[in-house]
Amino acid sequence: MTGAALATPSAGWAAAIRARLAAFGRPPRILGVDLARGLAVLGMFGAHVGVTAEELDATRPETWTAIVDGRSAILFALLAGVSIAILSGGAAPVRGEALLRARLRVLARGGTVLLLGLLLELLGTGVAVILPVYGALFVLSVLVLGVRVRWLLAGSAALALLAPVAVTLVGPDTAGSLDPLLLGVYPVPIWMSFVLTGMAVGRLDLRSLRVRVMLAVAGLALMGLGYGLGGALAASAAGPFGAAQTTGPGSEALERLGALLTIAPHSGSPFEVLGSTGFALAALALCLAIARSLRWPLLPLAALGSMPLSAYIGHLLAIAALLGTAGTQEDQSAWLAFSAVALAACALWMVLLGRGPVERLLALVADLASGDAARRLRRGDPGSRL
Repeated sequence: MTGAALATPSAGWAAAIRARLAAFGRPPRILGVDLARGLAVLGMFGAHVGVTAEELDATRPETWTAIVDGRSAILFALLAGVSIAILSGGAAPVRGEALLRARLRVLARGGTVLLLGLLLELLGTGVAVILPVYGALFVLSVLVLGVRVRWLLAGSAALALLAPVAVTLVGPDTAGSLDPLLLGVYPVPIWMSFVLTGMAVGRLDLRSLRVRVMLAVAGLALMGLGYGLGGALAASAAGPFGAAQTTGPGSEALERLGALLTIAPHSGSPFEVLGSTGFALAALALCLAIARSLRWPLLPLAALGSMPLSAYIGHLLAIAALLGTAGTQEDQSAWLAFSAVALAACALWMVLLGRGPVERLLALVADLASGDAARRLRRGDPGSRL
């Protein structure tokens, strides 16, 4: 065997690595979106294996760890909506046959994620696994994939204001077998609001400075409305809905009404929904703003955000294997270790292999469901573009 023949495989690997590094953070990927996804994943690590403060107080740095509770998952859900919009054309939505194929792709991805989530729940990690609801939200988004931005925003606003009331008034005794989806940690009617907002955002030109400023302003305004007004109302209602007032006839109804006047994580109140939507929009705007200037230093975070499902599933498997159950840690060592390993592993995987393993699976399933795999094979192009 000649030296030239021996050098060929390594030369091919080197060329592939150079190509991936050259393409890193460039279209069709949006680097700022990957960065925001990476932050969401790290935040969920913290919520599951970190030690977080009971309540966030912006004036007390020791409470800032509480920012990951609830908000990380909401950022993850909003970015799911952005991904769905990008999968169906982004700022130039597909129409006709292309829209039908996009619906099939999103439907296939959602069904696969739903199944993976149900399997992960069997691990018994103690984590409220978001993937079953995440998959259900993907499936539901198929119904509005061709809807205009203004109607997506209108639907999101209606769900943000009305779904918490409906979920609270329905109560846990009347939903029956639909409890996990309707009244679990991630109630679908409420969380669909985040996805619709993300879909509307994904229809915008996210590389535009005007759009980034608009997202930042809208995010800060919603945070002020949700957290500010909600916090003030919760404080003023503490007496009427406090423990002393919720005993005796009508106490359950008072408790349910009081639950609507809170900004606590995972409360699902209208104020938490508005405030956390604002937080997610502001976080995305920040990530879009810094993406270009910090492209290389943030490569590990962007790599993590480019394969969020692989990282999320990997951290659940690690919890099951190493910790047994989540939420039992006494310090931040597990959070730091999980984050460091995920950042390093995802960066290395991206450089050497490209797309994450679970993301490859979803792309394959989507290709098969939409018929794109057969069309590409006929053209001699086996790769997936979505």
